[in-house]
Amino acid sequence: MRRGRAIRRRRRGGGLAAGTMAVAAVAALTLSPGTGNRPVDDAVPVAVRLPLRVAAPEATRRSEALSLVQSVRRQRMGEMAALRFTARSANTLFNVRCAVPNSWLITRLDTPGRPGSVGRCGPDDNVSQLDKRSAGPGWVGSVRTLEVWVLPPQAPVTTETSPASVALIASETGLWDGAWAVGIYDRTT
Repeated sequence: MRRGRAIRRRRRGGGLAAGTMAVAAVAALTLSPGTGNRPVDDAVPVAVRLPLRVAAPEATRRSEALSLVQSVRRQRMGEMAALRFTARSANTLFNVRCAVPNSWLITRLDTPGRPGSVGRCGPDDNVSQLDKRSAGPGWVGSVRTLEVWVLPPQAPVTTETSPASVALIASETGLWDGAWAVGIYDRTT
């Protein structure tokens, strides 16, 4: 008789422990915050890396390459990257790579007469370069700031979107999975 009661108590205790664990598992799944915005179907699930050297389009005849002097990587679209740098030459080059094809790329440079640009970005190099005429006489040796935003392809952006409005658009769009990187290339001397 004693033995029967002991067995029943153990069975009830085991059942109670299993029931408690099941309730805890259901609660954890129900109360978890979720993943937020899902990545776009065609996101490339690898890190975005920039090359250490890029051939300068203007200087390719002389086989000159510009070196990576500064870079920033992000894992989510909708976050801004600001790069503060000192221009070393009139051939400064900016390169952006995005893991998600057709992402929106918006840049702003604190240079008078250059309000910014809006375009598309993908896994290949998206290069823009200044030359002596577009950089202007005060470019070399000056401290500049480049702001870069990458937004998902479905963001409400067009090529006519003003770069000044990107912060508002990014806050409405939210953060999305999708790695991207921006690099500044220039002469090393």
